[in-house]
Amino acid sequence: MKHLSVILLLMLTACAAQKAVEEKEVKKELSFPQVLTYKAPGETLLTHEDKWYVYDAKFDYVVKGEFDNTNRMYGSCPIAKADYKVTDKETKLVVREATYTQWPCDPCHSR
Repeated sequence: MKHLSVILLLMLTACAAQKAVEEKEVKKELSFPQVLTYKAPGETLLTHEDKWYVYDAKFDYVVKGEFDNTNRMYGSCPIAKADYKVTDKETKLVVREATYTQWPCDPCHSR
């Protein structure tokens, strides 16, 4: 009986180990707003890496001129345009490439 319980325990351990080996990690790409959380204020270039991807973004800012106060959007949303690229670390292929123009933000566009 003792030998049988040891054999069963070994078989269960082997099955659990096999299942752990078979499960692959899923590649999960961060969204652009999630990548923006790593941006320092006033920074024009952003590069962030996680386990699978490299995220690159280049920002163009709204240039303040004489008409600053006529449009609240320019005061609340200083980023005029962002060029965004996601590259897979393993294959070195570009997964996503996009250009985002000034997107609505909560303070002045949530109504």
